[in-house]
Amino acid sequence: MLAFTGDSIPGANPLYHTRYDTFHILDEIIDRGFKTHRAVCQVTAEMARNLADSLTVPFNVSDLSEQLQMRVTILDMEYGQLLRTHGIHFEWLQEAAENFSSEVIKFQTRADNINMNDPFAIRRINDQLILLERAFIDPAGLPGRPLARHVLFSHLDVNSYVGTTFPGLVDSLLKLADASEDETKALWEVIKQHFSVLVFTIQSAQTTLREVTTFMPDFQETV
Repeated sequence: MLAFTGDSIPGANPLYHTRYDTFHILDEIIDRGFKTHRAVCQVTAEMARNLADSLTVPFNVSDLSEQLQMRVTILDMEYGQLLRTHGIHFEWLQEAAENFSSEVIKFQTRADNINMNDPFAIRRINDQLILLERAFIDPAGLPGRPLARHVLFSHLDVNSYVGTTFPGLVDSLLKLADASEDETKALWEVIKQHFSVLVFTIQSAQTTLREVTTFMPDFQETV
């Protein structure tokens, strides 16, 4: 979702999903003349044009790396101790995120110094960027949500209006609050399994950024 937010811009339509949420209210009061709507559309169109026209995919992996590190830290602050008390090695996730960041630095250095006149070099970088995003897709889906397959970012199962990081973990952890004893045991098994999937997925994503070496066999002409 794309939206403009800030102190001077309302974060949400207070009349949303009420009988007063009409075209007139939106046009005359909330967004007079649909100027904000038009601006969002213009920004979206420019993003699409940039994506289509750029020689290399405009995907800043350094930003992704920083976000991943920050989200791991937040997860540790909110649930780290709880996870550790149930035998989950949280440091494995921290190590996976750190290793991913180290690989990102090396990849970004190569990408910044790519020969823009070499179509094969450009194709190689683009293929790696595309594979990186795909690497975070779990074909089995998130726990209880086979249609939601991105292990890093998705909306919450308990609240589809709220996006979160590590949705498979967070969903299961939130469900613990209202779970019975038997449900709690089952949820912890799900949490442990998905934690392993999460660590493995980040490690796998890291490999997509490694430098590609070309092997040329030494063919000898035979007479």
